[in-house]
Amino acid sequence: MCYTHRRLFATLANALIAEGKKQQAAKVLAYQEKVMPEYNVPMSYMSGGMEIASAYSALGQKAKAMKIVNEMWKTSTQYLNYYMSLSTDKMLSSSADCTMHFQVLYGLLDIAKTANLAWMKQHNMAFEQLYSRYRSLGGSLEQ
Repeated sequence: MCYTHRRLFATLANALIAEGKKQQAAKVLAYQEKVMPEYNVPMSYMSGGMEIASAYSALGQKAKAMKIVNEMWKTSTQYLNYYMSLSTDKMLSSSADCTMHFQVLYGLLDIAKTANLAWMKQHNMAFEQLYSRYRSLGGSLEQ
């Protein structure tokens, strides 16, 4: 349920940004931080972390955006490395999860384009290496 609530905060903040109401969006994000601290509800794809990071980036709060991006990047790469450490059959049976984590990484790279271009370029290379490794193990993102 907490994941749903954070996603709603993210949706509201991004809608306010789209309407040009950046001060109100910043208040929504600050309130979300207060009532749903990360130590209780970690930032993740499921909890709207990418949308929160995107909102912070749009508000010019690049450090906050990149903190979330870095946390989510670390989590997804850990999952992908775990899946790729399994036997080929087990890894391939987890292909839907792998696909989701690659999509998360791709989305994080997109957010970083506006928040920290140097980080994006560096991590784009890491993304390519990770995907290349996945492909060499028989993985594919095509369903």
